[in-house]
Amino acid sequence: VIFYATSYAAGFFLGFVLAILSLLAFSLYPAYATMQRKKDLKKEYPFIVTHLAAIASTNIHGLPMFKALMKTKYSKSILLDANRVVNYVTIFGYSLSDALKMTATNVPAKEIRDLFIELAENIDAGEDIKTSLKRKARTLMTKYRTRKAQKVLRYTNAYRETATVMKQLHFKGIYVLAILITTGILVLDILYLTNGLFLPVLISAVCIGWSPVVIDTYRSFEKNRKMV
Repeated sequence: VIFYATSYAAGFFLGFVLAILSLLAFSLYPAYATMQRKKDLKKEYPFIVTHLAAIASTNIHGLPMFKALMKTKYSKSILLDANRVVNYVTIFGYSLSDALKMTATNVPAKEIRDLFIELAENIDAGEDIKTSLKRKARTLMTKYRTRKAQKVLRYTNAYRETATVMKQLHFKGIYVLAILITTGILVLDILYLTNGLFLPVLISAVCIGWSPVVIDTYRSFEKNRKMV
């Protein structure tokens, strides 16, 4: 009403813009939520399998296993899918294997889709789910620990390489001071000094900046000469 009272053109334009923004919000949010859930499922996949294996090891099989999974406080990204499996069986009367296959079609993460389909195939074949889950959980957790160890090792190597480079450079506080003084002189030279003084001040700044390096180099040379 305020926009129309100001201008009909402004009212129509702003109404059109708000409609487009609302449409984009309603269209993009589900895609964003799906991508976020896919990311969470991929991240929690090893722990979801481990949790299922722990439930199965307590001799809880079939539908009660997914009812127990719905109560977990750790892998919350799987709650929606576990609830779908339970609803397909208890409300619509599907078998557990069919419920798993139907739920798998709506799961955004490939890992969980493959897990549900594998569980459904094991149920249809009459195989022991507990053994299958325990074996898969052991493999996934080994890979997870290996990835974590490799990540820590990469950070450690990067730190060691940085420390080695800094040690080789003999980086000291005087270098920082020289850099700051040189930068300040250059800024003042560019902003305030005339053409007659520009070049001499520039040369002085460069000499100040390089002086600690030259002094350290000379000291190292003298030290090596005395050792010889």
